[in-house]
Amino acid sequence: MTFGELVKFDDAGNTVPAQYRTDASFRSRVDIDHHLIEMNAAGVVPKVGPPRALLQLEQLPIDMVDCFTIDAMHCFCRGVMVRLFHFLTGEKVSGAVTIKKTDWVNKIGEAYTNMKFPVEFMRRPSSFGQWDTFKCTELRMFALYGMEILIRKFCHVRIVQQMLYCLVIGMRIISDPRLYREEWRLAQACFDTFLVNSANYFGDHFVTLAIHQLRHLPKETVRLGLTAWTFSCFKFENTLGIIKRAVKSKMNPLLNVSKFVSQQNTFASRRGRFTPITTFPLVSMKVRGFENRFSTIHFRQFKLTTRREADSFFSARGRVRQLQWIEVDADGEVHIFSSAFTHVGPAYYVLSADNTRIPSSAARVTVLSGSDPIDIIGSSAVCQKYVVHELDTVKYAYPLLHS
Repeated sequence: MTFGELVKFDDAGNTVPAQYRTDASFRSRVDIDHHLIEMNAAGVVPKVGPPRALLQLEQLPIDMVDCFTIDAMHCFCRGVMVRLFHFLTGEKVSGAVTIKKTDWVNKIGEAYTNMKFPVEFMRRPSSFGQWDTFKCTELRMFALYGMEILIRKFCHVRIVQQMLYCLVIGMRIISDPRLYREEWRLAQACFDTFLVNSANYFGDHFVTLAIHQLRHLPKETVRLGLTAWTFSCFKFENTLGIIKRAVKSKMNPLLNVSKFVSQQNTFASRRGRFTPITTFPLVSMKVRGFENRFSTIHFRQFKLTTRREADSFFSARGRVRQLQWIEVDADGEVHIFSSAFTHVGPAYYVLSADNTRIPSSAARVTVLSGSDPIDIIGSSAVCQKYVVHELDTVKYAYPLLHS
């Protein structure tokens, strides 16, 4: 099989990891198969023939590779995750099936739907049995926070565990604003290991061009200076949805959109869903009987409250904590009373493509155990919110990474 050959109706490649394409290699037609004329009437790509004519874009003084950004939403969610689920559930492969659809999918879905997600998530967890109807946000939620269920409880083949660990760790690294700049090479090594193991286990036809694009994501985050989900198409798609709802007449859609924009300075719904949270911090919701005690505090990026356990975990002074109550003194300073958890080692170790052991701390996954007595910290010490779920009596804490 040659790179780009159609195998089982999938455009596949057996060069894992493949060589990076650059502006110079693209313009000089190093990969001649990529520049051949499109499929003929029979649906076959001819391996001989004249190369495609010079593109109009090539006449511009732009980089033909870097100027076309790879989007994490389409590359990872719609590309890698959907294809991975197809193979794991046995819909595209026989003999190398890891998850039996009739046996384990329902159990995975039950464990996943029992996870308590914070209020920042617009969608609630859906049943894993309906993964083929998942939206991109649901695929991202499962990959960043729910994959631990699949790996630890239902995946007993070591090469598949290592493959999934590398995929999740790589995505967490490039999604974390504190890690993506320094650890992007580690994320790239994780993706290389994922590509090698997936090709060895599922076959060469698993690694399509969309899967190969995953290797470019860490470099894209560094080049743009943004995390993976900051420059994704999620905000663009959400804005399109707002504009679509503003269209009331099919006769004059542009007029409707123009009126909508002129009436509102920002795209914000009447319910305030898209209105940004006010500046840091804002305290509200008094508890009866205590004049200066509160149960909820709003930060610019997230909200902490004692009313829901899923919204009470955060990090401060290097430790994961759970909110107990909030008080404001006579000077207006906010004090948070919380109990800090003890960190118990990394959740797992994986081997990268160069046989380097990667601890879960690189992906900022923490295993929690017993908590210390209540401690007092200031609201300015709070730096991040955590997603915590319990699996086999063990609590795992994940930093809130989605935008």
